Amino acid sequence: MDNLMEEIEASFSTPLLDCDVMNRDDPGINFYPNTKPNISKDTSFARRYSNFNKKQQKRAQKIAVNNFFLLKHIKDNPDNPGGLLVVGTMTQMIEHDKTDLRREDFTGENAAFPHFSYKINEEVADSGNGFIKARKMEKYDKVFKTTLAVNAPLEIESVELDNFPFRIVKATLSVELSTLTNHDETITFRPDLNLNMRAKSANIAIQAPNGTWEDLLNVSETNREAEQAATFDAMDLKMDRSISYDFVTPHPEVRYIAKGKECSQFEVSFYLIEHGASKFVKVIFPMILIFFMNLFHVAENIRTQGADYLANSATFALTVVFLLESIIGMKTTRTKLFTINSAYVVLVVVGLIFSSIPADLMSKLYMKEKDDTDPNCGKEGYWKCKDNYKIKFVHYLPSYFGAGLFFVSFFIPVYNLFFYWGKLAEIKNKVAFRDFVSKKENVFVPTKDNFHDCFSSISSLLSDNNGQRLKDAGYISDGKSHKNITYAQKPRSLYGGWV
Repeated sequence: MDNLMEEIEASFSTPLLDCDVMNRDDPGINFYPNTKPNISKDTSFARRYSNFNKKQQKRAQKIAVNNFFLLKHIKDNPDNPGGLLVVGTMTQMIEHDKTDLRREDFTGENAAFPHFSYKINEEVADSGNGFIKARKMEKYDKVFKTTLAVNAPLEIESVELDNFPFRIVKATLSVELSTLTNHDETITFRPDLNLNMRAKSANIAIQAPNGTWEDLLNVSETNREAEQAATFDAMDLKMDRSISYDFVTPHPEVRYIAKGKECSQFEVSFYLIEHGASKFVKVIFPMILIFFMNLFHVAENIRTQGADYLANSATFALTVVFLLESIIGMKTTRTKLFTINSAYVVLVVVGLIFSSIPADLMSKLYMKEKDDTDPNCGKEGYWKCKDNYKIKFVHYLPSYFGAGLFFVSFFIPVYNLFFYWGKLAEIKNKVAFRDFVSKKENVFVPTKDNFHDCFSSISSLLSDNNGQRLKDAGYISDGKSHKNITYAQKPRSLYGGWV
């Protein structure tokens, strides 16, 4: 009754303060206890109460949706230096048979091309930002089929490896289908993602460079390794349009995210390498050159005046500072004080500090003797005696120690190289590139195929026999919660990819 009173008050220009001020003889309203109002007149209040009653009765309805994503390539984002764009095509198929969903329920930009709206990286994708644009619509007896062009930004989700000079980042495209309310606001349609059970590549695939993937897969019937190499290289050439990054693998890591008994979101992630070769040219090779020049400089410490030695050391130090900026200046999602990169910087800096100590200065501090070459030295009243500083081996030990620390610092990039190789092998083991090679026989044809014979909802697959059907289809879930569904790993092939 409280909600009803609010609606009654809202129907009048002046809010009611008490029920007694209303006309109880009004035939449109009945205030007897435990009874509902008798709406007999087509008044403003009657319409308001009707809308209120409809809202109270609003119900939710799950709609089966398959979202096929064809990846074409990844390129640099011209509007965001260091950013990336993924270019592709999505085909959204909605089964509207035996549901209350009608074409007139799609409004606004979706009216001409019926489809559930998208959120890309938690941002609404529309014509304003150009992330997704509808291109073609096909209506069948039981299915709405809409084709959309994708030009969306990848988000650097995490830094998987940041060991100088090697850096691997994970760039992710998060795609979520939004809910839809029908035209009279009585039903909320909730998209329920369905997987094509014929093959994984019928859900997310990589576009073949020329012709079809079958042409590449049949490149060698006798040499399986050559076949895999041709396919893997073709994928890499097709997908990689970026100057800033290289792919660890051209095929992505896929994750479907279930929320309770529904799933309307998935993620496509790529592991990318920042060009390490440029860092070798810009940093490692110059550091090697500086190391040898500093080594020769230290070797001449015993024969160089202190002021000249310090001037040369300052030159080396300033050069190294500019080089180290490319290490400590790397952008990262999180900042840690003690990392292997900071250890490398400390070794180089401390090594240069010790290398810059002149032997002449050390001898003045620790080895001072009278100059016996002056015959007047030592006589009473003679104050012009000079001190003779004898430079011995102990005086240039600090500079030799510093050169040794500088040399030890090169073991860190060597260690990082082996760690980098191990990380590459770990990432390549996650996904099989054949899971993204589409074949014509796996494509759903609305005019001859039955939707439910081809597709199954992720929520039903998770609940069916403890997810056994999902496992049989080549997917795995993360334990008891079953919130994340990914592709199962497969044995390694002879080539660098995975079968």
